[in-house]
Amino acid sequence: TYSARLPDMLARRVGINEALAFDAWCEAFLRPQCFSYSTRLLVFAFTPIVLIASFLLVGIGVRVRRWLVATASRPTCAEAVDVVTRGMFDLTPAGLVLVFC
Repeated sequence: TYSARLPDMLARRVGINEALAFDAWCEAFLRPQCFSYSTRLLVFAFTPIVLIASFLLVGIGVRVRRWLVATASRPTCAEAVDVVTRGMFDLTPAGLVLVFC
C-alpha cells in the first residue's frame, strides 16, 4: 500500500461523493434482498438514459406549449419542426451535466 494522504479539502469532497453515490441510493430503494443483481444492474445502467430522455421531453413539451400559446394562426409544419428541434436543446445540456458530473 501507499502511504499517501489526500489534502483535507479533497477528503471532504470524497465524503460528499460517497454520500451522493448512486449505489447508496440504489441500495436504499432497491433492496438487495428483494431484487436480483441483474435487476439492480439494469436500473443502474438505464437511469442516465431515462434521465436524459426525460429532460429532453420536458424541454420539448415546455417549448411546444409556449409556442402554441403564443401563436394565434394555424402553425405550419416547418415551424413545428423548428420548435421541437429548439426544445430538444433547452434542457438536454442540463441533463447531460447532471448525469455525467
